This record gives sequence, C-alpha cells and structure tokens, in this order.
Amino acid sequence: MSESSDLPFDGVSAQITGGTPSPLSPEESADALETVELPEAVELVAARAVGPLGAARVRARRPSADLAWIAEELARAGEVAALFRRGDTLLAEPIPDVGPALARLRIAGSVLEGAELARIQRMLVAARLVQADLRRVADTAPLAAGMARPLPDRALERRLEQSVDLAPCRGEPRHGARSTRHGSGSSGSSRRCCAGSTPIPLQRTPA
Repeated sequence: MSESSDLPFDGVSAQITGGTPSPLSPEESADALETVELPEAVELVAARAVGPLGAARVRARRPSADLAWIAEELARAGEVAALFRRGDTLLAEPIPDVGPALARLRIAGSVLEGAELARIQRMLVAARLVQADLRRVADTAPLAAGMARPLPDRALERRLEQSVDLAPCRGEPRHGARSTRHGSGSSGSSRRCCAGSTPIPLQRTPA
C-alpha cells in the first residue's frame, strides 16, 4: 500500500486523536460518544488485545468522518475477515513497552540496564514475526500486508541477545546458575547499552 510522504507513521492525516482522524475535539464529542456507549464498546475490543500497548491503542480510538479513510479501513478489515473465513489466521504478538528506553537512547552517553535491553530484543523478535506473517498474506490481503513496516537488521537482535543474559531479565535463572535474592551476591557481570557515537554500542561493566 503506497503512502504519502507527508502522512504520519500510521498513514493517517488530519487532526490526530489516538491514531484516527477526528473532525471534532474530544471536548466537543464527549457527550455524544457517551450517549452511544462508545467507551463500553471500545473496552470490549481492548479486552481482547494481545498486550497492554495494543489495548491502549484501541482505547484511544475515536470516530472519524473521513469517508476515504473509513472505506480503506473497512476494506482492510474485510480482507482479514476473509482470511478467517478461509481458515487462515494472522499472528498477533504482545509488544513490551520500550518507548522510554528508546527515548533515552537518543541522548548521547545514556545507559540502558539489562532488563531494558531484553525488552528491546523481545520487541524486535515479536515485530519480525508479525512482519513475516503480514508479508505472507500480501497476495490475498494486500491492505493488511501494507501495515508491515521496515525493521532493523537482524544483526541488532543477535547483538542484543549475545550481550544480555535474557533469562535473568525475564526473572528466570540461567540454566546451571544459582539464583540470588534478598541482596545476596552473585557472580559474573552485568551488561549495559550505551548510546554514543555509534548505534547502541555495548560495554561490559562490573556487577
């Protein structure tokens, strides 16, 4: 799906509220939306999202009067519904919130802890799985496939995985390692991610 260069990341123009164009401000439309019980309907959909970020995006949605945008979104939903009717599926993966960590990486000399690096690595893995599934249906659902976005080189995921012991970041003991708690000491070293003159250089620091 082609996109105009002056559109934002999610391809929607006009006044933006939660990723959809809205001709009215929230203050002007709040009473009407309450009357038609939109918040309750949106909450039912949000409850079925695969993760908290997806649920937040659903809850931020607002009605639109942009007929062209509505037609395209209905066509996209129709493609996905047709996939389901044929017994196919689309992959949905929960994405950890890495926004604060990525924002900090824009500052030279900033440092990320191992748990934050692990979340970024999991986000990249999940995004790559979803991207591959969207591309798989490009012939039968081109509008849905158009939601795929470019991702960083796989080398970044491998570098993150090699630089951080991901098991402790998930709260799991590494195989063969002793778990420690209540301030007890541990062997080995922690790894951090620093934003400097090169993208995400990794350095080893004392534990």
